[in-house]
Amino acid sequence: MGASWALWAACSQPDSVGAVVACYGHQDMDFDGLLAPVMCHFAELDPLVSEDQAAQMQAHIRLAGASVVTRRHPGTRHFFAESGVPVMGADGDIGERGVVEEAAAEAAREQTVEFLRLHLQGGTADDRIAR
Repeated sequence: MGASWALWAACSQPDSVGAVVACYGHQDMDFDGLLAPVMCHFAELDPLVSEDQAAQMQAHIRLAGASVVTRRHPGTRHFFAESGVPVMGADGDIGERGVVEEAAAEAAREQTVEFLRLHLQGGTADDRIAR
């Protein structure tokens, strides 16, 4: 739900949102007006967001004129980045985070911090092009 709210806020109040990071979420909405760059983190084995849905959302964001970076974390399940929260596998089974998910959660945090630093603290134009 947080990913949906973040994307909705960025589209509804484009001058108020400098960057968006969405974890696990997919939103089928009108992205017109979206100015903020978007980073999306997806679990590979997610019953709630298919690879096609993630690709479709990425395409719609780009068609609206915004930039988007997508990270699909191999071997992970829905909620992989949240400690203390059970993960949900591709078949809807609930379980505990594994070593792969722990590592992916750390990688996602590092990628998110770098993305936000770049877009909110004003990285150089060369940095933005390289991403």
